[in-house]
Amino acid sequence: DLVEATKRFIRENLAETTQESVASHVGVSAVYLSVLFKEVTGENFRDYLIAAKINRAKKLLAETDIKVYEIALQSGYTDIKYVSKNFRRLVGCSPNEYRTTAKKS
Repeated sequence: DLVEATKRFIRENLAETTQESVASHVGVSAVYLSVLFKEVTGENFRDYLIAAKINRAKKLLAETDIKVYEIALQSGYTDIKYVSKNFRRLVGCSPNEYRTTAKKS
């Protein structure tokens, strides 16, 4: 199944994953992948990819003492401001605030 192969590739290659790299890996165009992904999952491909990256960041923030910019890189971001913006939008707090809260739990 193309969508399952897409999800597996994202899980295994998150730091280097873009819509274009996934589409190339599964052998379809980025536009076709996006349409198919939405049809099968009901979720926008871009939103799924961002959520996967933020979830990886959350895990690393809670379980390690790695610097936030290193976590951003390991989560597939090259711009710390962009990851912070997406993180705050999806999680409701900054990466550092999340880490502080997660470490207390």
